[in-house]
Formats: sequence, structure tokens, C-alpha cells
Amino acid sequence: MKYSKGVSGSLIAVTLLLGGCATFDGIVTRSNTTPPKVEQPIAPKGLLPSDPWQREALVLQAKPNRYQEESALVNVPDSAKSRFAAGAQLLKQGKLDEAKSLYETMSQHYPALSGVWVQLGSIAEKQAHVEQAIAYLRQAINLQTSNYLAHNHLGLLYRQQGKFSVALNHYNQALDSWPAFTQARLNRGILYDLYLGEKEQALADYQVYQALLTQPDRKVKSWIADLERQLQASNASSGSIKEDAL
Repeated sequence: MKYSKGVSGSLIAVTLLLGGCATFDGIVTRSNTTPPKVEQPIAPKGLLPSDPWQREALVLQAKPNRYQEESALVNVPDSAKSRFAAGAQLLKQGKLDEAKSLYETMSQHYPALSGVWVQLGSIAEKQAHVEQAIAYLRQAINLQTSNYLAHNHLGLLYRQQGKFSVALNHYNQALDSWPAFTQARLNRGILYDLYLGEKEQALADYQVYQALLTQPDRKVKSWIADLERQLQASNASSGSIKEDAL
């Protein structure tokens, strides 16, 4: 199974600014892969689908987004929203230094807004300042432990450093905050698959990821098929060894 190296896609289509952070698209993708669109969480209604992964997706979508709920309780000034959006636009234009300057100023005027620190972390990573990026992202979760965007980004950075157990912990925390968060679900599956060798857990995460999407991801579909073949071969081999031992 071939994967290209994961990259951070945290540039930055701001869709929501909630009491300390913006929700932005992307987070982590593979090279030349655009993240599929995901429906907003909905509660299950009527008959449940027969596919078990679709049922699991409905259960996850019905669970609360703790980060969103907590953030909704914070009053964010309109001026902060405007400046945050302006920084996001600069990032879209590739003007990293200008965006960095804007967010650094925001961090002084609005130090409790965790989203500002996520943006600074994203910029630091893009400028190859990985340790600084980690420090910014950790500040974001110190301010708001449910910030699944920061946890997911930290998971990627720690995975790249070979700190797989730390990466797994952050992916788990991202999914604890928002169980239907697809990017962390996919990233955890990759970690299980390629770095921890936990193929069954990886397969489950890939299946749930697919079920959460409005349109299935073709590449992930092929990874699922590949993993299923690997597990079938492994089980067949294990059965043969047991028979030989008798």
C-alpha cells in the first residue's frame, strides 16, 4: 500500500470563528488529494442503514462537538473576527510573513483565542520552524483542551518526528472532542496502518472515515481493499501454522 507523505493543509478557508478558534478546511491530506466534503453532524432519524459502518457514522454524527459547544459560550469581538479573516486571506495568498505579523499582534490583544495560536502554529510549520509550531499548538490546547484542530495538527507533527504514541494520543483527543472529525479519523488510520502495524484498527478507521463522507474517497477505498487482503492472508497463514502444529 503506497502513501505519500502527509502534509498540513491548514490554509485556511475560514468557515467559522467560535470563541477562540476558526474552523478551517484541510488540516492533513496526502499529496495531490483534496479533502472530500463532509456533511454537518446530524442525528439519526428513521430506519438505520443496513451497512454497519453507516450506522456507526450516524452514531458518531449524533455525538456533540465539544469544542464547538464550549466556544459558543465565548463572546468574540467583531474586530477579532475581522482581523482573523484578514489573516486567513493573507495565508490564501501565500503572504506568510504578513499573516504571521497580523496573528502575532492578535495574540497580544486576544491571547485567550486559541485559534490564533493554531494559525501561528500552521505558519511556523510552513516556514520549517517545527518546534515553534508545536509550542504554538500546545498553547492552543492549553487554552482550550477540546481544540481538535490543534490536536490533529500536533498528531501530524509528532508522527513526522517518530513519536507515534504521542501522535496517537493527540488523534484520540481530537476524536474525543469531535467523534465525527474526519481528518483525525483518517490520520489515526494511517498511523495505525503504516507506523504502528495495527491493521485491524486502521481498517476500522478507514471504514468509518468513508462512511462519514458525502462521497467516498476513491484512494481510501483502494486502501480498504488492500488492508482486507492483507488481513485475510494473515488469517489464512495463521490458520495454516496452527494446523501444522497439531
